[in-house]
Amino acid sequence: MQFNLHNLFKITLLFYTVLGMHVLTFMPVGSGLYFTPNIIGWLVVALLISFGMISIFKNKEIKLSPILNWILIGCAFLFIPLLFNNSSFYAFFPRLMAIMGGLFLLFSLYQFKFKLNDKIDILNILLIGITIQSTLGLLQFFVFRFTPLDFGYYELLNLRPSGVFRQPNVMASFMASGIFLSIFLIYKQAEQRTNRVISSLYYYSIFSSVIVLFLLQSKTGFLGLIVSFIFLLPLYFNKFNKVKFTIPVLFLGVLLGASSLNIFPSVDRGENVYKDTGIRLDIMAVSVDMVKDSPIIGHGYGNFEKAYRIKHLSNLKDNPELNQPLENLDHPHNEVLLWLTEGGLIALAGLLILAIGFISIFTRTKVTYSMVLLSLVLPILIHTQVEYPFYISLIHYIYVIILVWFIDSSNTPPQTCNVSSYNLFKVVGVITPIIAVPFFLSGLHTAYNMNKFYQSDYKETKYLLNVNNTIIWQDYIDRLYQSIYLSMGKEQSDPNLLKQYLTWGLSYVELKPRAKIYDNMIQTIILLESMGVFVDQDIKSKIYLDAKIMYPNIFRYTIKQG
Repeated sequence: MQFNLHNLFKITLLFYTVLGMHVLTFMPVGSGLYFTPNIIGWLVVALLISFGMISIFKNKEIKLSPILNWILIGCAFLFIPLLFNNSSFYAFFPRLMAIMGGLFLLFSLYQFKFKLNDKIDILNILLIGITIQSTLGLLQFFVFRFTPLDFGYYELLNLRPSGVFRQPNVMASFMASGIFLSIFLIYKQAEQRTNRVISSLYYYSIFSSVIVLFLLQSKTGFLGLIVSFIFLLPLYFNKFNKVKFTIPVLFLGVLLGASSLNIFPSVDRGENVYKDTGIRLDIMAVSVDMVKDSPIIGHGYGNFEKAYRIKHLSNLKDNPELNQPLENLDHPHNEVLLWLTEGGLIALAGLLILAIGFISIFTRTKVTYSMVLLSLVLPILIHTQVEYPFYISLIHYIYVIILVWFIDSSNTPPQTCNVSSYNLFKVVGVITPIIAVPFFLSGLHTAYNMNKFYQSDYKETKYLLNVNNTIIWQDYIDRLYQSIYLSMGKEQSDPNLLKQYLTWGLSYVELKPRAKIYDNMIQTIILLESMGVFVDQDIKSKIYLDAKIMYPNIFRYTIKQG
C-alpha cells in the first residue's frame, strides 16, 4: 500500500472502527467525553481534520460543495442565541465544539481526491466497526453471561445486548444502520469486482445485526428498520437480482432473533413495550409549552433542565394526572425540541436551513436512488427525534457525516477554489494534532485513573490526585472534589470549607438543579448555624426557596431564620 494521505486517512479511521470505538472503561455518565470511545473518537477526528488541511496545502486547491454553504448559514443561526443574556456559553461550549468538529471533518473529507473505490473502502471501514459491535452483542447475549469470566463493562445489561454503548436504543439504531449499509454495499459490489471476504462481511453483518436488533427489542430500532426498509424498496423492485440473496439472510436473522426470545424466557420482552409511551409524551408536551412561553429567543442554551422542571411542576398544578418530572432531565429526547426550547425560532431557522441543505444533496439523482441513499441514514435521524444518539455515541455522528459526504460527492463533483496562500492550512494541519493529541491522551489518562478510583470504592485518592486533565470530566470531578471538601468540612468543623461548598452549590444549581446538591446545601446551612457561624440571609433564603420550588415534595421543612 502506497503511504499517502488517502491511505493514512483510511488507516486512521480503520484504527478507530476496529479498536478505538470498542474500548470501554468506567463512566459516571454514558455520554460525551465521559464515554471512552468518544475520547478516542475525537482524537481520531482531529487527525482526520489535520490530514484534510495538509491535503489542501499539498494540492494547492480547496474543494467546496454547496452543502457546506447551507451548513455554515445554518450554524450561524444556531449560534445567534448565544448573544442573548439567557444563554450559558459554558454549558453550550461542548455542543459548539462538537458542531465545529463535525463541520471541519466534513470540509476535510472534500479535500481528498478519493475515487469511487476509495469511498467504498471508507464505507467498508464503517461497516467493520458495526459488524464488530454486532458480534460483541451476540457474545454478550449468548456467551458472556453464561461464563464465569469477568468481561468488565461489556456485561449484559437488563438482558439486552447493548454492546459498547450500554444503551439499547443507541445500539439498535447502529445495528439498523449496519443492515442498510450492508445491503447498499452488496448492491454496489454487483457493479464492481469485490473479493469473497468483503462479500461475506456484508452478509454476516446483515445476519448478526438483525439478530441483535431483535434481541434488543427496541421500538426506536424497529421504527428505523421499518421506515428505512420502505425507502429501500425501489432497490428491490428495480435491482432485485443484485440484492436477492439478502432476503434469505434477513429472513434467517429474523427467525433466529425471534426464536432466541422464546428460547430464553428470561428476556424482558416487555408486553407493554410497544404500547407504553411512558413519560415521553409528557416531556414533549411540556417542552412545547416552554416554546410558547419564549418562542423567539428560547430559554437560553444550557437552561433546559431548570426551565423544564419549573414548567413541568407548574403544569402539574393545573393537571394532576401529569407524571412527576424526571430528575436530571437535561434533554427532551428530541433534538429539534432541544434547540427550539433553548434557542427559540432563531435556532429552529438554523435547523431548517441545515435540513434544506441535507435534502438538496438528494435532488441531483433519481428519486428511487435518492430513497435508497436516504435509507442509509434514516435509522439514526429517526433516533434523534426520540433520544440523543449524537451525545452518547460519536461513531453515530461520524457515520452520518461520512454518509452525507459520500452521497453528495458521488452525485456532484466538488467545486475548486484557489487562494493566494495555502500556508494557513499547513499551520492548522500541524497545530491541530499538537493540541488535540495531548489533550485527548491526557483525557484517556483521566478515564484510566477515575476507573481505578472507582474500582477502589473511592478510597484510593492517589488515583484522583493523578488526574492531570480535569476539563474532560469537569462536571463529575467538580462534584467529586466538592463532596470531598464537604465531608472534610463536616469532620473538621471547618466553616471555610462548608461556605466554599455553598458558593459552589449555588453556582451549580443555576443550570443543574439537582436534589442532592440542594439537600447538601441545606444541611450545610443548618450545620454552620449550629456552629454559631453567620450565614447570609439572602443566600439562605434563595437556597431554601429554590429547593422548595424545584422539589416541593422533598423540601417541606423550613430553615430557622436568624
